[in-house]
Amino acid sequence: MSALVPLRHSGTQQDIPMIPGYEWIKKLPNKNIYFSLFEQWPGITTGGWTKHDLPSGYDNYIVSFHLEAVDVAWLRQQKVSGPIFVLFDGNHNNLEIPGVHFIPFFYWHYQFETMLKTFGVQPKKIPKYKFSAVTNRIIQSRVWITTKLLEVAQDSSLLILNDWVEDKNVHSWQLTGNATLDRLTQTFRDNYLGQKILIDDFDTDRDKNALLESSIDTNNNKNSLSCTNPW
Repeated sequence: MSALVPLRHSGTQQDIPMIPGYEWIKKLPNKNIYFSLFEQWPGITTGGWTKHDLPSGYDNYIVSFHLEAVDVAWLRQQKVSGPIFVLFDGNHNNLEIPGVHFIPFFYWHYQFETMLKTFGVQPKKIPKYKFSAVTNRIIQSRVWITTKLLEVAQDSSLLILNDWVEDKNVHSWQLTGNATLDRLTQTFRDNYLGQKILIDDFDTDRDKNALLESSIDTNNNKNSLSCTNPW
């Protein structure tokens, strides 16, 4: 086994070992089928893993990709006369390749079984907070989210607020024209600017101690000044 899926196997029906989820191969009639299972991406054409072209002379070809993305470039370059059936975890949407037939074939449950055998079932910790937000450097988006949490959910939030603020990071406090966002900005300036909210022991697992962690460590919202729709 390699990680969560078997190693690559290729050849005829007799060459393929018994693989969980692929036991049906042994039950297929001997119809001159070539298998290339658990293929890797990228292929030779994209400078990746060594991958040989499918050999000619077979009536049908069954190829599978699990964990790895389907190597579309490799499929396009195959010159075999028989149809190629591609099994993979997903949907091909509107992708069409002459002679290639995509078949959703999900292998996830076998991967989950492997994870359970490897790591076991871990007891789930009940989160102490509903939300968490850490603001070490004040920028515009952090102003809005932190202020909202301070106003409506302070007791159920794990919050850290520092006083590091530079005008360039908050667009010099320019208003956006959006009443909701501008009200949050003004509330922050009136009530929280310059304050610090710290905790004694920084919780590095705050994502596990809160149901929702705000991803507010972002760049400034450059287009916010032209935003007029309610958020």
